[in-house]
Amino acid sequence: MRSTFLGLETARKGLVANQKGLDVTGQNITNVNTEGYTRQRIDTVSVSSVTNSNIR
Repeated sequence: MRSTFLGLETARKGLVANQKGLDVTGQNITNVNTEGYTRQRIDTVSVSSVTNSNIR
């Protein structure tokens, strides 16, 4: 059962990261003609997964 929740949490984090990327992209498109606006960006990195033995 724990591995199921771990998989769901991993999927949730991926969706959140992608949503933030879409938000930043939308903001950049919206402000493309705004004087003084600088393009924003989001950097994503991979992190090591938690093993089942670490979950209690």
